[in-house]
Amino acid sequence: DGTPDHPPPPLVTTYVATMERTEAFGRVLRVESERRGMQRADTVLVMGDGGNWIDPLSKRECLYDQRIIDYYHAVEHLYEAARAALGKDAPEAQVLARQLKDHLWDGRVDEVIATLQGHAERWGPPQATDSQEHPRRVLANNVGYFTTHRHHMDYPTYRRKDWPIGSGVTESAVKLFNKRVKGTEQFWSIPGVESILSLRALWLSQDDRWARYWNNRPAYQEAAETVTDRASWKGAVLQRVRIPVRKVWLFHPVPRRPPYSPFISSPPWGKRPSGSRTAVGLFKAYV
Repeated sequence: DGTPDHPPPPLVTTYVATMERTEAFGRVLRVESERRGMQRADTVLVMGDGGNWIDPLSKRECLYDQRIIDYYHAVEHLYEAARAALGKDAPEAQVLARQLKDHLWDGRVDEVIATLQGHAERWGPPQATDSQEHPRRVLANNVGYFTTHRHHMDYPTYRRKDWPIGSGVTESAVKLFNKRVKGTEQFWSIPGVESILSLRALWLSQDDRWARYWNNRPAYQEAAETVTDRASWKGAVLQRVRIPVRKVWLFHPVPRRPPYSPFISSPPWGKRPSGSRTAVGLFKAYV
């Protein structure tokens, strides 16, 4: 019940990542969701923004009982629409955005759509010559966005059920992957980057799969034992390279920063991200 004597069960997060197209990514997500016990769950949620690839993927792979649009992404759309309706620097735009934000928080999505529709009609339909930033096009796009996802924005119900309404954990997960594979003077072949993304997902997942993976590779164990032997005459070696041994994993089954492998070119907490896009899936469930 969440009291000190009866704390809630811990959440365990696992990750998958690939640079493949969404069809292949969907199959990876399906396998991971089955591994995490999706068939035994009372309710499965898919949380994210309104990206036009998320819903087709989720429906194709039958991944959810309830789709939730990230509340904070939706609020960004409200501010964008308000600036388009009343002017980028107009004080009235901020007032309108705050009013719409309150409506959204209270679950009054139909009122949000009606207000945006009224401003869109005042500006008129988008013209072929309008840029993507033109108010007519911005308002039309946002009317469509909230209309399409109106049934995914029942935030009072989600809060009452203690469901998440923000995808910040997933957004931060993308940065953790980018930090390893994107940076200046980093160039990858597709097979190479897929291997590193898979290892990175093992590393970040909180169910000890990184340790299990290396435990099942005899060559790695032989290398770890060799370094351990060297450490007997030069004690700083083992601490410096941080090669894991079995007894360490028993004490730290989910280490804060797991030991890195000598078979990876550099530690997975490498450089700052830049460059191409990576699809990341994050799973969080009660255990």
